[in-house]
Amino acid sequence: FSHLRSLTVPASGEGLSRLRIAPADLAVLSDDLSDLRVADDDSRQWPYLVEREAATDLVPLEVEGPKSRDRTSRYTLRLPVSPMRFDRLILDTGAAFFDRGFSLEAKTPDKEEKTLLQGRLTRPLDDPRPVSIEVPPVRLASIDLVVEDGDDAPLEFRSARARGVLPEVYLTAPEGRYALLLGAPDQDPPRYELERV
Repeated sequence: FSHLRSLTVPASGEGLSRLRIAPADLAVLSDDLSDLRVADDDSRQWPYLVEREAATDLVPLEVEGPKSRDRTSRYTLRLPVSPMRFDRLILDTGAAFFDRGFSLEAKTPDKEEKTLLQGRLTRPLDDPRPVSIEVPPVRLASIDLVVEDGDDAPLEFRSARARGVLPEVYLTAPEGRYALLLGAPDQDPPRYELERV
């Protein structure tokens, strides 16, 4: 395992603890979470169940750009960790009104480049809310937003956030200190009797 994180399990009447897996942890795990283990000081594994899409968290992105050419603008949306799974982009701009074509161009963890989504980026008059783009929940290494400006000035984004999709682990372990082991892509998924309960 390439990464280890210390974990403290509090006392629980049911003997069950809930642990949210953070985006930084997910970045080093396989997509199917097969290389996640919880071990005690004696290197014994403790069983757990995973709920894959248990929670969401808004994560700020760094916006680079725009780089404008041929009446289009390209914005690089820097992810705080890579790769990252998310299902929505939330963009805030001071522009009072716009209606422009856009595409999201992404790179997957295995370096495949693809157009993830195409559509219209719109804000009606007198609607100050940030613009939200629903994204198929896939794991991406990087993402660029390409906007068709026509003869209008490029949009300036004040902020960008991604809604990360986070799993939760239900751990059956007594109170104490443990290690979360992460990042061994050649490992087979663990098999615990707990799954059959």
